[in-house]
Amino acid sequence: MKKNTLIMDLPPIDYTSNEDRAILRWKYMGEEILIQYYWQTWHPCAYLKVKKIPEDIEMLDVPCNWWITFNNEITEDTEWNWWRFTEWLWIGWDYAHCDDYMRILWRGKKWTTEEILKEVENVILWCKKMWML
Repeated sequence: MKKNTLIMDLPPIDYTSNEDRAILRWKYMGEEILIQYYWQTWHPCAYLKVKKIPEDIEMLDVPCNWWITFNNEITEDTEWNWWRFTEWLWIGWDYAHCDDYMRILWRGKKWTTEEILKEVENVILWCKKMWML
């Protein structure tokens, strides 16, 4: 299988930022992804657009940081409408667990955009096997 490569420098994650911002919104391996930084909790999250979501996705062994922490349909009526997504299903996971860096604790692993993108790649491959894409 031929992998897509990014023809750009990946933006770094600024763990000192005081504003929400999309770090990377991209079509990767043919799938739409979003890496977002949240200033309220000072951590990044990754999201992947999918065609369907299994009811028990939180219980499945998805190859991402800990587990899937977001699995909802995002529409213009939801509180996340500032993402400007169309009506699609998205799954997501965060980088704010006990071993991850959160500014409130001032310690833990600071994930890079490259490391998160590698996890996104693993989740894409897993979702294709699960017929979610």
